[in-house]
Amino acid sequence: MNRAQIREAAIAATVDVGWLVVFVVGGRSSHRESASATEALEVFAPFAIALVVAWCLARAWRAPAAPFPTGASVWLITAGLGLLLRWAAFGRSTAFGFVIIGTFFLMITLLGWRMVAEWWRERRQASDNKP
Repeated sequence: MNRAQIREAAIAATVDVGWLVVFVVGGRSSHRESASATEALEVFAPFAIALVVAWCLARAWRAPAAPFPTGASVWLITAGLGLLLRWAAFGRSTAFGFVIIGTFFLMITLLGWRMVAEWWRERRQASDNKP
């Protein structure tokens, strides 16, 4: 990997982690739950672990900003494994509403930012190619 590829992968990973933080903070505040760092980490941890696994299984560093297959793979693995870990390893609730909202939010964010980035990149390339 060259420097540009490393930079792109680092940015993409940072954006993904940032969306997980928004997911946790937003969810906790919408339910008026305490701002305890320990409790927030308990919500964040299963999804962060799942995100790392998703990046490895999808080999996301190869095309980190690609919506398909990278973004879709990262989303599906992070949501599915994150929910499984939340329930099995962390002993936390996986109520049906949480599963639906969490999966949808992660789709919109982990896949969505990549779709916007691709659209922006194509738009810039089209304007660069105009005579």
